[in-house]
Amino acid sequence: MTLRQAVALAAIAVLAYLFGVVLPRRTERLIEALRERIRLDPTVRWAFYQRYLRLTVVVVAGFAVTVALGGEGAGSAGVGWPPYASRQFLPGLVAGLAAAALVLALAYAYGSRRDPGALDTAQQYARVEFLVPHAQRERTIWPLVCVAIAVIEECVYRGLFVLYAATLLGIDPWWLVLPVSVLFGLGHRYQGWLGVVGTGGLGLMFGIVTVATGSLWPAIALHAAFDVRLMFVRPPAPAAPEPAGD
Repeated sequence: MTLRQAVALAAIAVLAYLFGVVLPRRTERLIEALRERIRLDPTVRWAFYQRYLRLTVVVVAGFAVTVALGGEGAGSAGVGWPPYASRQFLPGLVAGLAAAALVLALAYAYGSRRDPGALDTAQQYARVEFLVPHAQRERTIWPLVCVAIAVIEECVYRGLFVLYAATLLGIDPWWLVLPVSVLFGLGHRYQGWLGVVGTGGLGLMFGIVTVATGSLWPAIALHAAFDVRLMFVRPPAPAAPEPAGD
């Protein structure tokens, strides 16, 4: 391993620590504060969207610098669109969907027995409500925000932590798909344990598609499309009051 590869690998290890340990802890506190600010002033959500769009530029620049440090080329981090990508997309998608469905099925089976409250739709909605676009201008910009989220997370988790790290270590990237999916899930602790497991399952799907195609673009498209659905989410109807006894 060359010095520049070692430096790039060290940078990836630092990022993994930040995204897997430091940021989840800070995110929980920051999101609680953000929820309260949005409750008092809904326009804060618009400002939050704009900050996320600006963050995309910073993360993509950091991604490019890290890849340049390793000297292995952007294609090793999934930036290109290899000739085999289109042929492997469908098998990768089918395998990824199956893996994500299995993880979610196990999570719901566990929840129904051990923690039924976590499966409550109102509780699940409350955890992500701060992200859901409400005003018309928020709905207008939301697809762009979804692309930004997808680019940030796929470049870091699947681009650096799976494809590029595997290249630097000289191992098959399939070995990193599962542990990085766990790391991805832990980065969403603010959604509760079900959100962690569900997000980890989605990360598993994105990882399978990425390694199967050798490209980040299919996973970015799937990730963005999945997040766009929040634009159509509405608060669950309140439960009907139980009739008073005689």
